[in-house]
Amino acid sequence: APRLLEFKNFYTQPINSRFVLTCNKLDGVAPLKFLWTKNGQSISQTPDSRIKIDVYDDFSMFMIKNIQIVDAGNYSCIVQNPYGIDSQWSMLQIKGRFMHCCIEVNFCCQCFDFGNVDNVSNICFVKFFHLCCTCSRST
Repeated sequence: APRLLEFKNFYTQPINSRFVLTCNKLDGVAPLKFLWTKNGQSISQTPDSRIKIDVYDDFSMFMIKNIQIVDAGNYSCIVQNPYGIDSQWSMLQIKGRFMHCCIEVNFCCQCFDFGNVDNVSNICFVKFFHLCCTCSRST
């Protein structure tokens, strides 16, 4: 199975800067297929070239030019070959002019134990809690 060099897991970048991740193969044989995701969703290059992805034989580069608040999130590189798969992730936070806000949320969670089919627990609970977020202030 392929293996990737570890990513730095957290980045904080200022608005309008450039964010670059390089996904390097540590081990594994060709052919390698690279995929980039943001928050679990596949990413592709944008027509305006603000997001650029380059793929080579044994590494891939991901770049966002002129980063904005909407670019914050969890970015992953996934590599796959006929023998297996590996992935690495980094969380991008954006520095800028922000205000702090909290909202109260109704939360429901379902838990399943897939390890033992005879022992499946199905628990749902509702709980009020505060979700705090960072919101952008228009400039």
